[in-house]
Amino acid sequence: MTTDLTMLRRSIFLFLFFMASAVIAHVMTPLQVPREGGKASLAKIIPKEFGTWAADSTSAPVVVAQDVQANLDRYYSDILTRTYVGAGGQRVMVSIAYGEDQSRTNQVHKPEICYPAQGFSILSERKGYIETANGSIPVMHLATRMGRRYEPVTYWILIGNKVVRGALEQNIARISFGLDGAIPDGLLFRVSSIDQDAQRAYAQQSRFVADLLGALDPSVRARLIGSIGTVPAE
Repeated sequence: MTTDLTMLRRSIFLFLFFMASAVIAHVMTPLQVPREGGKASLAKIIPKEFGTWAADSTSAPVVVAQDVQANLDRYYSDILTRTYVGAGGQRVMVSIAYGEDQSRTNQVHKPEICYPAQGFSILSERKGYIETANGSIPVMHLATRMGRRYEPVTYWILIGNKVVRGALEQNIARISFGLDGAIPDGLLFRVSSIDQDAQRAYAQQSRFVADLLGALDPSVRARLIGSIGTVPAE
């Protein structure tokens, strides 16, 4: 009986929370938040070579079905996908997707949704951080598998100038901007590699991210990690 009452209270709370969010979204007329640092294409501002890493020019471009491409065009205005090879032959796949409108119907899709849609199973997921010279970046780690292919994934989402991870943080950030009468833009930064050892892959991906961010101009870096490293920590 106590368990049923607790679940009922929780359901009522969640219902009221989302109803309030819907009312706020309806009565407000948000304005688009301009992107600082310009809108140069990701392909131009992300270097093909930095540190000990270089883009693999032999990698074939990914070909997607027309319906999938239509969805990508709907949610994102700029997408960059590359595979980088390190000095030791290690390979890291990078996907960066930018969308100008992060309203509820157009928000970037999380890998927790995209990977299963492509046939992958999510073996585990956990929150973590990547330590860089520019600050600590909150990220999500996913261990995924499709058949014999093990693909650990690390990602974060930038909403406006705030880095978030997971659905809850993403929605809270979006609602926060909405309360200020603004529609933020958004960016998904994802790295992955083929490796049965997820912890080893996460460590390698963290080194890659730190090396990349360290090679970027501050204005370009801000397009990927927002205010991290540019304002004092609260």
